[in-house]
Amino acid sequence: MKRINSLPAFFLVIWFIGASFSTPAIAQEENGFFDADDEFVDVVGPGPEGIPQTESSPFVSRATWNHDDQINTGMLNYGLSKSVYYQFSGEDIFEDGNQLEGSLGFNWNWTHFNKLDYRIPRAWSYGAEFLYFNSTSESVYGGSGNVSGSSIDMNLYMFSVALKAFFMDPVEDYLQPYWGVGWGAFFGDFKTVQNVTNNEFTTNFNGLLNYQVMGIQIMLMERVGLMAEIKNMRASADTSNDPFNQGDGESVELMFDGVIIGLTGFIRL
Repeated sequence: MKRINSLPAFFLVIWFIGASFSTPAIAQEENGFFDADDEFVDVVGPGPEGIPQTESSPFVSRATWNHDDQINTGMLNYGLSKSVYYQFSGEDIFEDGNQLEGSLGFNWNWTHFNKLDYRIPRAWSYGAEFLYFNSTSESVYGGSGNVSGSSIDMNLYMFSVALKAFFMDPVEDYLQPYWGVGWGAFFGDFKTVQNVTNNEFTTNFNGLLNYQVMGIQIMLMERVGLMAEIKNMRASADTSNDPFNQGDGESVELMFDGVIIGLTGFIRL
């Protein structure tokens, strides 16, 4: 059977968790205040010395804009519109290939936040990202049973910069939805041992990429939280050779269009 990745389900769970926690936090703001001992008083009225004491969420009560840089890493799932293994080799066993996976510690995102004096958006950010995906013929093959095909190992490296707009305050609010765009470049290689002939090839490729991204961040502690996002990726590359004669004999154009779903953890610096 074809493997079903659970990362999209995790993405939905994060949204539901965020929604369930945000409602009581808002209700507390509207019906009471926190006293000097940080105890919530469930009444409507001013706090000590006539100053209302309200907080957007107990998770971010001590967060400040002094920590406006963020580092992320986590799990990624790259669903290609068309299997790049099939485009490269033309072998039918790769036509419905599995999605590419990125693991914790092999992808990194840095973001710098900038506050805005607008109701929407509340803030914007710029940042940079490095992604790494590795796959083999066995991990990409999406069918069942034993088959015969070429051995192909692929390494894929992606670098990009992104701009994002946050619809809620990314420091003071518990839920932080955002939308953005990104641009970058990528490169990689195939290590191939062809079926039947056992001929060995190394094929390099490189190209440009751009994407639109939307997601949500959830503060779990003062400077720690989770981020779930979806990237709509557009990317293409040319190869250094064409061992399977899928192009013009010297190179083949590969399309890396698809969707990257990520569930990552972050820390504020």
